[in-house]
Amino acid sequence: MDSDISFWNEMIELIVTNPIIIDRPKGSTHPRYPGEIYPFDYGYLENTTASDGSVTDLWLGSLNQSDETLTGILCTFDTLTKYRINVKIETCISVLTI
Repeated sequence: MDSDISFWNEMIELIVTNPIIIDRPKGSTHPRYPGEIYPFDYGYLENTTASDGSVTDLWLGSLNQSDETLTGILCTFDTLTKYRINVKIETCISVLTI
């Protein structure tokens, strides 16, 4: 059975055609939870909109950044607040840190 890779190709296209902005560099603290330290660079894809109306979140993985690859997608489901579902992308691509 052939797997449908069009979804993954679209995700790769999304991350290579929209600027990646890192607004929480590796080692920085969470704005609301100062005891939580970001183990990876965390940011978003500029020019995108997630289901909650904000930008699409993105983790920059620890693989060689010259690989420029999509390494995973994480879906979260928050049952404690608003039953919100969120998608986060993990990648290794050159970025702009703000």
